[in-house]
Amino acid sequence: MKKLVCFVFAFASVMTSFAQNAKEIVSKMEESFAARCQEGVSFNSKWSVSVVNGRTTRLVANMSGESEPEMLKEAVGDIDFLTSSVSMLEDRTCEVFPDRTMYDDGNTIWKYSASNNEIGIYNKATYGSKSPCYVDFLSDIKKNYNLSIVDETDDLWVIACKCKPVDRYLGDGRDLELTVCKDTFDPETLVIRDKDYYITLTDFHYGVTEDQVTFHPAEYLAATFSDNR
Repeated sequence: MKKLVCFVFAFASVMTSFAQNAKEIVSKMEESFAARCQEGVSFNSKWSVSVVNGRTTRLVANMSGESEPEMLKEAVGDIDFLTSSVSMLEDRTCEVFPDRTMYDDGNTIWKYSASNNEIGIYNKATYGSKSPCYVDFLSDIKKNYNLSIVDETDDLWVIACKCKPVDRYLGDGRDLELTVCKDTFDPETLVIRDKDYYITLTDFHYGVTEDQVTFHPAEYLAATFSDNR
């Protein structure tokens, strides 16, 4: 009986230690990331959906500024339906998709569509669709999620971030899976899981110039401009 009690106590201690370690790792990651973001940050984004039993899934890709729903062909497994490269510096963002590029300076949005070589200019306040602020998911993690280390290598920690029950009940909660580099405490990958889709952020780099996130009309002289402000 004494051995059993000792085992239970030791197991509880290990679990508590893991929880504390996860919080410490995430805390250091958040501090480091917030400081480095002042230099500007770039990364790749991939929106995906898992299809089970060959069912066709219908989604509205609000994050891209499109109001039409996208129909995914019947398949089984994970399907990537939206990819982009994102550069952010202060309030400015440039997001490059395979078929379009969007610039956002906090007040105005410039959307270049490659299919018709057209640039639409919009007032951000009335545009009707917000660009997702991906980096918000890398702040307040230890406050908003229950954390645990679920995997580990020589170089990385993998941390499960479970949405707290109150947020899940209110319908605005998502689960995260965060991979953190051991030597720098930089994020390696972040997976954001919603009930219908998940987003994977990878290839984080620091150091973005104003030029990278600024719309330059001279680069699009052959395009047709449509001012919708």
